[in-house]
Amino acid sequence: MSVLLPLRPAFVARLDAARELGRRFLLGAQTPGAPGAPPEEFEGHRAYTPGDDVRWIDWNLFARQEELYVKVFRAEEEVEALLLVDASASMTGGDGLKHLSAAAAAAALARLALLCGQPVRAARYADRLLDLGGPWRSPDDLYPVQRLLAQAPKPGSGTDLAGAIAALITGRQRPMSVVVLTDGFQEPPLVSAVARALARGVRRLTLVRVVDPEDLAPTLRGHVVLRDAEGAGRRALVADRALEDAARRRIAHHFLLLAEELARLGVPLFELPVREPFDEAFLAMLRTAAPTPAPRVA
Repeated sequence: MSVLLPLRPAFVARLDAARELGRRFLLGAQTPGAPGAPPEEFEGHRAYTPGDDVRWIDWNLFARQEELYVKVFRAEEEVEALLLVDASASMTGGDGLKHLSAAAAAAALARLALLCGQPVRAARYADRLLDLGGPWRSPDDLYPVQRLLAQAPKPGSGTDLAGAIAALITGRQRPMSVVVLTDGFQEPPLVSAVARALARGVRRLTLVRVVDPEDLAPTLRGHVVLRDAEGAGRRALVADRALEDAARRRIAHHFLLLAEELARLGVPLFELPVREPFDEAFLAMLRTAAPTPAPRVA
């Protein structure tokens, strides 16, 4: 079963105007001609559209024709955008908002990548890699991207990001820019998967944590039954304020350690809150994209 969360036309127009923010999010701050940017070759011109980087307008051509055109460059290496969405059972939390928000964010990033000329692949994972689609090369391909990403999470499944990334990068030659969208409720293998991916030559790896405030501050009072959404069992107990505070501290500590380890690796970490209007939350996340240090993998 799948539930599509369509991108509204007004939001798509705002996305198209934010394509340079999308490029920075997916590839970092490098632009053609910038120090450290991949070598690129001038290929031609195309008509300017709102959202294009004004630095690449050909003003000499404008002086002759009085129309705006931007220079088009062809990279020596084409970087493929890979969008990897957590489809484990924990993503069904928050009345399904985590799953829907992750799928919609991945579809929005797919459109931005396609507008920037990146081929796109999309995949879902739970206890293993569930599926992989693409490559897609045109913004008109957005519907099949959404259909793949909108498949319902796998009931009762665990989470194995390490295995999913290993399956995706094995034998691949083309450089990739990978974005993982997850709630982050995983043990250290999440970080080890990131480290291995970087060591295997992934051009850029970014983690988007889909945040539901109810996950971070659960209410535990009286007789409660705790159930692991990913099949690790259930436990009945009598909870009080002390237990509730301890649970919240442990959750906060988990995400603090995750953020510290990703920072050590030089991996960008962004948060997407699910109980705010999606369009604004997504665009606010894009605006926080900034240059990050080069990955350091032991």
